[in-house]
Amino acid sequence: MKLSNAELTETFSALVAWGLVKTVRESDRIIFTAGRDEVIDMLTGEIKGKK
Repeated sequence: MKLSNAELTETFSALVAWGLVKTVRESDRIIFTAGRDEVIDMLTGEIKGKK
């Protein structure tokens, strides 16, 4: 499954809104974490497919 940049952004935003992905802000970066392996696998697979 390939997503456009807009679809990937929308999906990622929904995961954050549902609490499946959390954000941690540091002074020089933002870190995204996910507690569920399937969420991590889906996101890394989609991001790798975009490169």
